[in-house]
Amino acid sequence: MIMQRINFKKFNSVGYFCLGASAVYCLIFIIYSFYWLISPYPNEYREFANIDITRMFLEGKNPYDTVNIPPFFYVYGFVVPLLTSWLYSLISFIHIDMLLFQRLIALSGTILCGWISAKEVKNQTNSIVYAFLAFSITLIVGWSMGLCVALPNTLGVFVMLLTLYKAKRIKTITDICGVSFLTILSFFIKQYFVIVCVPVFIWLLFRSKKQALYYVLFSIFCFICAASFINYLYPAFFSIAIVHHLAIASHSLSHLIKQLAVTGLFYFPLLLLFLLVVYNRYKNISGKIIISFNLGKDRNSPLIKLSEMPDIYAISVCVYFIVILRLGMHEGAYMTYIYQLFIPVLAIYTLSSIDILKKDKLKNVVLIGTVLFSLYHIGLFINIPREMNDREKSEWESLYKILDADKTKGVQIYSPLLAKYAWDNQLPVWNNGQTEYISTLQNSSVISHIFPEANKIALKNRDWQLQLHQQISTFQIPVIITDNLSFLTSSFLKQAGYCITDSVSLKAGTTPNYTVYRWIPCQVRN
Repeated sequence: MIMQRINFKKFNSVGYFCLGASAVYCLIFIIYSFYWLISPYPNEYREFANIDITRMFLEGKNPYDTVNIPPFFYVYGFVVPLLTSWLYSLISFIHIDMLLFQRLIALSGTILCGWISAKEVKNQTNSIVYAFLAFSITLIVGWSMGLCVALPNTLGVFVMLLTLYKAKRIKTITDICGVSFLTILSFFIKQYFVIVCVPVFIWLLFRSKKQALYYVLFSIFCFICAASFINYLYPAFFSIAIVHHLAIASHSLSHLIKQLAVTGLFYFPLLLLFLLVVYNRYKNISGKIIISFNLGKDRNSPLIKLSEMPDIYAISVCVYFIVILRLGMHEGAYMTYIYQLFIPVLAIYTLSSIDILKKDKLKNVVLIGTVLFSLYHIGLFINIPREMNDREKSEWESLYKILDADKTKGVQIYSPLLAKYAWDNQLPVWNNGQTEYISTLQNSSVISHIFPEANKIALKNRDWQLQLHQQISTFQIPVIITDNLSFLTSSFLKQAGYCITDSVSLKAGTTPNYTVYRWIPCQVRN
């Protein structure tokens, strides 16, 4: 698609502007991606947790077995770490750094998301301008408090978009099976991507109730088969991915409102375009609801018949907006759900349908606004953060010097930020992921019956922490490293008789600085 000859004669000045602006943005994206790729520091607080799962797979360990939980605990899916471990083992002769390799996988997912967005827009409009603009806007999916973060997010978005792309082209039962497989696969990448099943199912109701029914049945069958096999291989996976995942979430309405305000400010050209397109396309729509799953003569007819067939991406925009009203309150993620779920389908649908607007001046204004706001404002101020300055780098290096002096003294690290340092120096990592949230699970007989591993994990974590507290209270640990989010709180360590000797403020991606503390027994200090 991209490599075909471009007829520049048919472009107007706005077309040239959009192409040039998108090209410049992509160039800036590549330059800054390279910087974030090679950064030796974490691009996000828990970036190394995903790498830990990959390392465990490479070492033949099971990260979803209570034998290895705690200290390791992470609530997201296994598909990307497992895929990464296979690929890494294939190229082991290159001796590439695991962190760099996993960031390359994440960047590849970002590029794939842009590619499939551009492909869909190009197929529907035959416009390289709209396609290139869709590609550029979709690159935002790679942002997670920084660029090129070694997380499963971008591949999850790609599978979600691929599911919608394939669903729109369903012709045979085999196609339905493929879409069902992709739907279930998305859950095992990162749980919330399975929401793609909702727009697919709704869209099929407008197309064929038989196909909608088959999609539901095949998806259920696929999930049962996958769940049975995965529960055998990884017995703690569903307890972690469902029960513990829900237990760790904290929500705030103000957090959601801030994100909606940012979205409205920077994406208002696309949002306006969406409303204009929907109005022009469906203003004269008519139809009737046929409540019938009769598999007789009308089995291929839609359940909901309208004079204008709704677009699957338009349905996705509406569904994901509703979903964001709930997920967006999750305080653990800022703009993540909006960038990964809402913006890609919004860009695809609006740019695919922009030609429905008859007034060229209106289209030009919307396109220019999209470039100036949706592309460059987000790109320069959020998607492409500034580099670390010398002071911020010196903070990291000063901490590494402290740890170099402590690594022979029995230091124990309780901060995900320092997981890579621990691996490189053959030190154990005692909190790389979401270990601090295990204790938030409330005891329940229902949960114990359905997810027996959940309470096993909670009980084992309690015993582990009691043992750890005993070691601390008797000063068996000479040096403890924590951060301001650690489950080993400052108040507990002070009461146990430990004192802070050093504190360092560390930058990780675009998040506010984290403070890392070095603790030793006060009696030793004195």
